[in-house]
Amino acid sequence: TSMSGKERHSDLNATPSVENPPRRVDVILNCGEKELKASPRVMYRHIPVLPFKADKHSLSAALEEILSFLASNLAKGRSILVCCEDGQDRSVCVVLAALLCHFPTEGAFQEGPAPDPQLTKGDVRRRLGFLASHHPAARPTRGMLRQVYNYCHSSSPLGKHPEDMQSFK
Repeated sequence: TSMSGKERHSDLNATPSVENPPRRVDVILNCGEKELKASPRVMYRHIPVLPFKADKHSLSAALEEILSFLASNLAKGRSILVCCEDGQDRSVCVVLAALLCHFPTEGAFQEGPAPDPQLTKGDVRRRLGFLASHHPAARPTRGMLRQVYNYCHSSSPLGKHPEDMQSFK
């Protein structure tokens, strides 16, 4: 899954390799479990997120660091490739969280995260639909979507406790 500060609606259909990413990619964020060997020509960061079945709060715990990393690179106009082992769940939810927090009205990039207490599950579904239209392999689990919704909905992401998480159905 790819996102860019230069071209917000970039083509997400390609399945690039981290060892040989497309030329337009400046940064790779790996949110899968395993460290990958990335091309030396790009900046590489591994922030592991476990599958929902392995750890029900892994994404929530990592989102602050992930979104900060993405925002700092997007603010510099860098093009980012977000990946995980299958490209269907964790990386999709990371990009979805970035869209919701850093492109709050489907407009221009906003560096500071914008938690939105008015965010609805319908808003999340619409953004996921947009993302899936560019990345048809997107198949996020309900548990991962719930973590994204609760993080982006909270007016204080740092104060969010896993036991406070709302259902996403």
